[in-house]
Formats: sequence, structure tokens, C-alpha cells
Amino acid sequence: MRENPQALTAYRTANAYMEENAHRIGIGSLAWLIEEHGVPPEQIVEFIANSEYRHLLNDFFSVLDRATAEKVKDELEQYLRS
Repeated sequence: MRENPQALTAYRTANAYMEENAHRIGIGSLAWLIEEHGVPPEQIVEFIANSEYRHLLNDFFSVLDRATAEKVKDELEQYLRS
């Protein structure tokens, strides 16, 4: 990369982005916990409703597409009301 400073800059930019966003999808994130625990789709709302994961919800919703995030938020609200 010494001969190509643009490639080095691109690498550093990508690396910084990954470091800044690892908490959203990396180890310990809610998305990772869902995968790690093998939570089936029909049990995701029940799983994320656990109060110990409350601090992870915003990052979880930020990695979902808008429509899915809204749907899951609505389902979570209904689940918590019941």
C-alpha cells in the first residue's frame, strides 16, 4: 500500500468504520446474541423484551431496515403491554 496512498486511506477509513460500528453487530450485540442463542424468528420479540437487553435495543433497531424495525418495535410494544 506504500505505492498507493489512496488504497491505504480507503483501508484506514473502512477499518475505522468497522471499529465504530462493531457494537451494533459484533460480539455482545443483540443481533449477535440472537444468532448465538439460535433464537427462531417467531421468538425474537420475546427474546429482545428481556430487560437485560434494553441497552442494546437502539443499536439493534439501527441495523434493521426501516420497515422491519418499525414492525419489530410495534410487536415489542404489544408484547410488553400484555
